Amino acid sequence: MEIVLIADGKLTETSLLRKLPLFFQARLADMSGVSERAIGDASLVVIDMCRATPDGIKNLKRAAKSFAQLPVIAIVDTADRREVVQAASICTVDLFDRASDVDQLIRKIREKLGDQSHVEYPDDLPGAVREAFQQVTRTMDEIFLSTVSSSNMPVRMLVQSAKSIGELVSREGVGNWLRAVQLHHSHTCRHSMMVAGFASALAQAMDLSAADQETVVAGGLLHDIGKMKIPISILEKPGDLTDSERALIKKHPEFGREILKTRLEVPRELKKIAVQHHEYLDGTGYPNGLKAKDIDQYVRIVTICDIFCALIEARSYKDSLPPRAAVAAMKSLGSKLDQQLLAKFVPLVVTTEFAGVQRIPEDAASESLSRSA
Repeated sequence: MEIVLIADGKLTETSLLRKLPLFFQARLADMSGVSERAIGDASLVVIDMCRATPDGIKNLKRAAKSFAQLPVIAIVDTADRREVVQAASICTVDLFDRASDVDQLIRKIREKLGDQSHVEYPDDLPGAVREAFQQVTRTMDEIFLSTVSSSNMPVRMLVQSAKSIGELVSREGVGNWLRAVQLHHSHTCRHSMMVAGFASALAQAMDLSAADQETVVAGGLLHDIGKMKIPISILEKPGDLTDSERALIKKHPEFGREILKTRLEVPRELKKIAVQHHEYLDGTGYPNGLKAKDIDQYVRIVTICDIFCALIEARSYKDSLPPRAAVAAMKSLGSKLDQQLLAKFVPLVVTTEFAGVQRIPEDAASESLSRSA
């Protein structure tokens, strides 16, 4: 299931289309280049009429036969008769007021898609894993919705999802959870779910209390919440980042602080994880250059899992590292990480399955780590 987002030229900073790829498998098409091929087998089309040019509208009308049978939502200024008439001239559309909140648009799209938004699971993926994945996916959606609508964050759902992940990992290990996570369309969500799974495994290996385990896993799910303030075009960019883009991404812990600071319903421990998970024990991390005495155990656990997941994930611009190579890169960080925690983590991820993988050169490990941060 995929939706196509159509705009004339570059998206404006306030375009409602910007956040949709976090919630749906979506691709962007330029109005002047829309064709039957561009629409493909999409299930729904969303058109932003903002700044639509005559040439763009003309081309869209020519291509309308390729999507006229699909649900089409046109984002317009309902007080602007010209925009409304232009949208209605393309095909049968459902008008959506640009002044409305993006969460209303998301709910409208879900209503239109109905049962088409299901995930196709591998036949051998256990039912309990599917249920946990569905539960956590709903939780992540509600978390993201709360950040764009300024509603209360669903902390109870978050804690329950953390508990479900913990029970699943305790019962059958992290493997099937990771298989399910790969089915999510958003890299940002996949990464957070992976971090939560490994954090659960490590917390259990440390014999933490049930409450502490839930805190760590919930922190794993929430740790990258600050990325909600970064354009999807940068987060999901299929290539190397520019220096300015990388600098913006490095601000996501600070953005996390901005999002969470007024949310009294979010526990302090979770806020610290969101803000501090890129801090290093030797004071060389960011955003505040904290040192070991100021970085608690919850943060240290999530930091280790976050780095490991970033290293083993394959992206369009980099290959994944084998687990042994990822561990080698992390060991090379020395006093930056809690090496005692890392020693507990290693047996969970380096098994006989990877015994033949040799330690990669330190400079190669460092290069991969820097591109994954």
